[in-house]
Amino acid sequence: MLTLGIALLVAAVVLFVAEAHVPAGGMLGAGGVVALVAGAWIALVAAGAGLLVAVPVAVGTGVVSAAVLALVASKTVRAMRLPTSSGSESLVGRTGDVRAALEAGGAPGQVFVEGALWRAEAANEYEEREALRVGDRVVVERVRGLTLCVRKAEQWERET
Repeated sequence: MLTLGIALLVAAVVLFVAEAHVPAGGMLGAGGVVALVAGAWIALVAAGAGLLVAVPVAVGTGVVSAAVLALVASKTVRAMRLPTSSGSESLVGRTGDVRAALEAGGAPGQVFVEGALWRAEAANEYEEREALRVGDRVVVERVRGLTLCVRKAEQWERET
């Protein structure tokens, strides 16, 4: 019986480590908590500690590990909801200045966004394209490879 308790405790540790490395949505961690409580209870009873000691120790261990798991899960979810802060995807919605004119016919130009010069094209594919002159304020609509698709910034967007 003691061997089963120790095996469950080892399984709990394995499940906690797996939870840290595999996106399982907390299911591996929950299984680890159950294995920890069951393993602690079985190991303590098999060692002769009695129910008076085994139950509070097993439940206390389970509550503490579940609280830690919940804290880590909430921090993980909060971090996943943050906007992208690196890479080209983070440029969508940012404003910049035209440095080389974008012609109405679709000829690419250059824009300066977030401290870097980018190749740019007008984003309005279905409307009549408006030429963007040097100094115009633009907003990045999407990123296609190393080319930004931009549109002219509205008045309220120019002030940011």
